[in-house]
Order: sequence, then structure tokens, then C-alpha cells
Amino acid sequence: MPRACPTLLTAALAVGVLAADAGAQEPWPFISYEAFRYAALIDNDEDVGAPCCAPHGVAVPGHALIHLSAVIDVPWSEELDRISIYARDLTLTVPGGEPLSPFGRFAYRGIFEASSGSLSASRPNDWPESDQHLLLEAVWALPEDATTATLTVGEHFSTEIEIPQSASEPPSPGDTATFAITAITPVERIDVGTTSYGQGIYGTVSPRGGQIVQVDFTITPLIANWIDNRSGFTLNTRFMQLVGPNGLPAVPLGQHLSQALTSSTTNSISGDFLNKPQAYTFYYLTDGAPGAYTLYFLSDPAAEGRLE
Repeated sequence: MPRACPTLLTAALAVGVLAADAGAQEPWPFISYEAFRYAALIDNDEDVGAPCCAPHGVAVPGHALIHLSAVIDVPWSEELDRISIYARDLTLTVPGGEPLSPFGRFAYRGIFEASSGSLSASRPNDWPESDQHLLLEAVWALPEDATTATLTVGEHFSTEIEIPQSASEPPSPGDTATFAITAITPVERIDVGTTSYGQGIYGTVSPRGGQIVQVDFTITPLIANWIDNRSGFTLNTRFMQLVGPNGLPAVPLGQHLSQALTSSTTNSISGDFLNKPQAYTFYYLTDGAPGAYTLYFLSDPAAEGRLE
């Protein structure tokens, strides 16, 4: 089964985008465009299920999940300096059907969430010397027998597209990076502190049961996973789950940064980062059982280590 490529296909206007309807506003150029068909997807929103161990599978009976991945060239002008399109105004319409809004999106490369978001872009301050494009990474549920649909991008333009008939294996988080555990170490407590109105407040995080472990690991980004015009990689502490020998997830405690312990921190990896290991330390509360532990990157097992 073909697998969706985690990067965009570069083309002036890829095959699959057909001519605009007669009388419609001229479509904006597609710098790159790909369309994929999936039977089902895993919702990697950490608030729904547990991607590592109880994933939230998404499918619509009698429908195909259609993923459009595109970079659209916005014709900036003195009058047009910002684009903002709500999901309800970004639609696919099959012949004889009603306009359908996307029900999901790829928030990062390989990371699908069953929640739609708006599209936006702004004209750069130094335009026309530099440019800014509109990025589309949306997923619709269309009838299985659909072969074409009309893509409408707000009030700006509509164009007819071909619906792929062959299913692809969806991209997944593990397509974007590799991981390695360098150490799993038992920890008696974690010292924490903060400052409130100039007063230092200090304390400890200690287990009432089980064992806190410190997991040192490296991540080596293979591609940029930010869905925007920047070249970077996002790693949130909530993306990483530790699963013990019993097959159950540990309680994520997060990162220890500036004396604070936070379970939801976004790490932005930028610069010359591709294929270069980046070191991190996360903490988890486990049952203390010795043996093999698996570090998950959302729904994908990413690395293994041992707690002795």
C-alpha cells in the first residue's frame, strides 16, 4: 500500500487540480499540491484517549478520508495584506452535494488531530522582496464513490480537484524523527521552586507510591515538522509517553526547567538541526518494575531502554 510522503510534492500546479469553473475567480497558483485517500486515521490529540496505548481511531462508514496538502501562492497587493479563512469557509463539494468543511487537520507533519482550524497568512512587511504563502493541511470525509470535488477557499476562489481512488497509508509521527534512550534512572525526588512577588517558594515532588524515573533521550529530526513557513521541529512533552514492562503508560511528570516541573512544554528546535541529535530529559512516575521500557512518540514506539 502506498504511503503518504511526509513532505510536499513541489510543482507549479500539480496534476490533480483541474480547471476552475466557468465564471469563477481565477484560482490562485498552487506552488505544491498533493491529495491522499485514507480509510482511517489515528487522532493524536493527547486529550482524546492515549495515543501510545489506547489510540483514538477515526473513520466514517461509507466515506473516504481525503487529505489535501498544498502550498498556495497568495496574490498580495496594496489592497490584500492578510488572509484569514475559517473552516466553515474552506469546503469541498462533490457533484450534487452540499459543501463540506474539513473535520480534521495535520497540526504537525504526521500528527493528525480531529479538529479543524482556520487558515491565515499575512503579507510580509518587505513585500514584494519576500513572500508568504497559504498552507493547507486539511482532511475531509467524502462519499467513497466521489471522483471529483470543488475546493472553495473562502471568497477568494474555487477550483475542481480530482479525488484519489487508491488508498495510502497515513503518515505518522515516527516518519519525522528517530529517538534513542541514553539512560533511565530512578529518582528519589525532584526539587522545584518558583518566585511570587519577589519571594522564593521551594518544594519537592516525591512519590507516595511507585518510582519516579528520569529518562534521558535524544531526538534526531529527519524533516521539519512545523506546518508553516518556518524550518523547525516542535517537540512537546505531551508527545512523549513511557510504557513499562506491564504494557501500561507511566504518569508523565514533564520537564524540569528553571526549577519548575511542567507536564506541557513546547520545545522548538531550529537552526541547523536536521539529522543532528538533540538531548532531552523527561520525568515519569512508574510502578518501579525493572525491565524494558518503551518511549512512545504519540502513537509510534520510538525507543527502548531498561530500568534495572
